[in-house]
Amino acid sequence: MDAALAGLVGTVTGGLAGIFGSWLAQRAQLRLQRESLAHQENIRWVDDKRTLYRDLLIALHNWHDCLMSLWQEGNRDGLHDARTTAYRLGVEAGLIAQPATRIAIKEARRGLLAVQAAMARNQVPQGATDPCSEAKPLLTALEEVLQVELSWADRSAATER
Repeated sequence: MDAALAGLVGTVTGGLAGIFGSWLAQRAQLRLQRESLAHQENIRWVDDKRTLYRDLLIALHNWHDCLMSLWQEGNRDGLHDARTTAYRLGVEAGLIAQPATRIAIKEARRGLLAVQAAMARNQVPQGATDPCSEAKPLLTALEEVLQVELSWADRSAATER
């Protein structure tokens, strides 16, 4: 009888230890899967951000180029679309950007809009070679801020690995 009781206790103890070990292993596996999914989501987020920021810079430079074309050749083609696209992408980027980036986006748009307004009012001197000279440093500053933000995001994604 003692052998049967000892066998039963041993079986129950072994079963409970097996169940507990399985539970611990499953819990660790689920944690690893969650961390992996979070890392993949962060990588995708950084890639989406990079694409949006690239498109924003292209749109702002296109707006700049349209302003220069208007100044040099009187060609208004594409100016409205370039400004609209730059504003739309700027708003989208501003929703997810860091505060310094949001400020730089607003300043770049404000600078290009000031140039366009000055051209519309004929307030740019006729002898000026570059009416966008005040907006160019704002575009450069925006590029630098975007690079800093994206490099920070890349570093944080790399540390999660």
